[in-house]
Amino acid sequence: MTRAMFATVIGRLYERSYGFLSASDTHAFTDCNYDSLYGKYIDWCSKNNIIEGIGGGHFEPDREITRQEMAAILYRFTAFLKVSGERSGTLLTYPDSADIASWAQDAALYCQQTGMIVGRVGGRFAPKETATRAEVATILKRFIETVV
Repeated sequence: MTRAMFATVIGRLYERSYGFLSASDTHAFTDCNYDSLYGKYIDWCSKNNIIEGIGGGHFEPDREITRQEMAAILYRFTAFLKVSGERSGTLLTYPDSADIASWAQDAALYCQQTGMIVGRVGGRFAPKETATRAEVATILKRFIETVV
């Protein structure tokens, strides 16, 4: 799944409950095609601090999304919806938690505590590996059941 696809999924999930999102005239990133299917969702997610670029005004929409990026976007989406709530515990228990980037630690902890991301074989978070469509579908199902 690409980064643009995931932003589109988040935007469409929002639309299902809150109504249609319209296109914006102001664009956050220079490397996105805003006439494409994902354009308005990239703008909306960026405007609401759900997604972040990679620096220099770029988003890399066609790059496959990593699992830690997916977790961070979900975490920011719950904050935007004001449904994240307080969680107990402060330790990541994924066997590869040391590999999770500092900017994704809180998101990974949130996903661990809510059970949204239980890990791959051996319970690994696999933060830098790409998220498959099947994983995204499973995680979004858990997100909807747990958060929404």
